[in-house]
Amino acid sequence: MGLYGVCFPIALFLLEATGIWSQEVGACTLHVLVALDVTDYQQSNLHPYLERVLRDLAAPDHLTCGTLDLSISLQSMGRDGDILFQGILREPWVDVLQRLEQAHAFQRSYLHQPALQSFLSTLAQQEADAKALLVFTDGLDDDAGKMKEAAMAAWLQDQVELLVMVAVNNVTGLGDLQQMEFGQRLGNGQQLSVDMPEAGGHVAQELLALAERTCCQMCPCTCVGMPGLRGPGGPRGGKGGTGRKGRAGDEGEHGHSGEQGPPGLHGSRGMQGCPGQCGPKGSVGHPGEQGPPGEAGYDGIAGEQGEAGTPGRPGEKGSRGRQGQKGSRGARGEKGPPGSCGEVGPPGRRNPEPGAPGWRGDGGPQGDPGQDGPPGPEGPPGPPAHPVGATRRGVTRGLC
Repeated sequence: MGLYGVCFPIALFLLEATGIWSQEVGACTLHVLVALDVTDYQQSNLHPYLERVLRDLAAPDHLTCGTLDLSISLQSMGRDGDILFQGILREPWVDVLQRLEQAHAFQRSYLHQPALQSFLSTLAQQEADAKALLVFTDGLDDDAGKMKEAAMAAWLQDQVELLVMVAVNNVTGLGDLQQMEFGQRLGNGQQLSVDMPEAGGHVAQELLALAERTCCQMCPCTCVGMPGLRGPGGPRGGKGGTGRKGRAGDEGEHGHSGEQGPPGLHGSRGMQGCPGQCGPKGSVGHPGEQGPPGEAGYDGIAGEQGEAGTPGRPGEKGSRGRQGQKGSRGARGEKGPPGSCGEVGPPGRRNPEPGAPGWRGDGGPQGDPGQDGPPGPEGPPGPPAHPVGATRRGVTRGLC
């Protein structure tokens, strides 16, 4: 029968005997954050399993001391810590799950330290008596040791009372998931997987036990019996109404190449196509092997004489040469012209002895005529004149 089957009747007997069973409290609020971490939402086939687990979580509504007010929210994170999806699970569930599927159609979610801190921040904003974190994951995306330290810190700081990890298809690092879990009282050490039929019921029992410990405060644990046998199948349900048009299916795989058919008829010649885009530049090829030596060529014809090139630039100045030998004495040069008159020297000292008389100088040039002198005094009267002859001779002499 097991420990659970024995503990639960004894607990009921004690409650009835002490009268505590009839003392009910107000509604106990419990918030569950369901976090998603899947690489490919479509290929993981998580959608139908997720809906079944959520139905099992929402089933409990009563405690031993009152009613249970359970609220569920969904959240997933991107690579850089951005929120891909966040929402409260309300009826109709189909709309919420459809929006969740659309948000993960072309993006993957992550479970690393920024994502875990974001989940804890979301729980901190909820006003509830107890809080739990349920994570669907296909493997940690961060260091397992650091993730475990962050989870333990959240538990010690009373940020969350229960952390349950549920493995999704194609999970990696299954042992790391169990190291992060805490707060479970009814587990048997087996890692929960999303494809287990009892996964939803097991998580629901853990949530119910958490609410009993937090709100009722009368028993250190909730004694739950072993799962019973599966009941008989119910009657066949009626045909449902026509559902909405589904989304386009995934692209199918490429089929095998068929057998080659018979050659077809020659078609008409098509129009010339447009020139294609220039392809990328190819990489440098490997150097080829050295070829055999070629045959010796014929002597070439002498080329024509080329044109004279442009004169080159003057060269740099050379260094000074060595001094040459002294040359022979040249011939006497011609007499040069007289030099210019020198400046007048200072007067010499007076010689006390008179010098010898000098040579007579050359005659000077004729001087200019002088000015007319003043008229002289009147001369004495002359002798008396002779008659005609004298006059004629005098005239004649005077004319000669």
